[in-house]
Amino acid sequence: MVLTSPDGTVWRSDNRAGSTLPLIVVPVPPSQGWYTVQLSTASGSIPSPGTHASADLAYGRYTSTGNPNCTGASTALMPASDSL
Repeated sequence: MVLTSPDGTVWRSDNRAGSTLPLIVVPVPPSQGWYTVQLSTASGSIPSPGTHASADLAYGRYTSTGNPNCTGASTALMPASDSL
């Protein structure tokens, strides 16, 4: 799973330990606007044309750091150029 913010910051998650469920935690969104989420197969393979797969995307906005879904922020893979 890859998440891209409107300012160009990119995060990536290649599954959690012992799981095939990726998780990206953004501590403070760098900018307002539409964020793009891209999903691919766990193996990274490209399916044949016409092949479809189902995916569930859980989205949450948490205000408490005590929530189990907020166990540490993800590190930006590619920060926006103005934050370097």
